[in-house]
Amino acid sequence: MLNKKQFLMISCFSIFVVVFGLVGVARGVNMGSNLNMQSAYKVLNLPTPTNPFDAATKSYVDSALGGANLWAFSTSYSNLQPVAP
Repeated sequence: MLNKKQFLMISCFSIFVVVFGLVGVARGVNMGSNLNMQSAYKVLNLPTPTNPFDAATKSYVDSALGGANLWAFSTSYSNLQPVAP
């Protein structure tokens, strides 16, 4: 059983981890592995991309293409079909 001093130390440490952990998330997290968003979750509020490796929103890509006519093709080049928007 914990005495009052041990309980207080553990409680303070837990609060420190929660508070400073949330601050770390608010400031940004460096990812070192894949991020699986599953099917029900989205990445929201992406800023406008400024370098080639930035993520982009669907609306940014759509406007950047400017209504270009895209085609999907097979490796045989005999089955060209327009891609539905």
